[in-house]
Amino acid sequence: MRKSTFISLIALLVLLSIYFLLIDPLLTENRWAAFASHMLLFVGWRYLSNRLQNSEKLEKRFDSQTSVWLVVATSLFFTVIIIGWQ
Repeated sequence: MRKSTFISLIALLVLLSIYFLLIDPLLTENRWAAFASHMLLFVGWRYLSNRLQNSEKLEKRFDSQTSVWLVVATSLFFTVIIIGWQ
């Protein structure tokens, strides 16, 4: 796993957390606005992800065992944050 992919994963988890914890509860009445805001967040994430993957500084790769532990730890961390927020 490249460093840019890991940063992109963290950005995706942060944006999904923002959407599900802050934006979605505010827009329960207007589903079209919630959908539009979700799509804007997704397009912004794709733009950020593409910019990160084109960066030469972030081309280094983690070894396979470290990348697995990073993904598991990051997923658990954001799961705990989301559950704790509610």
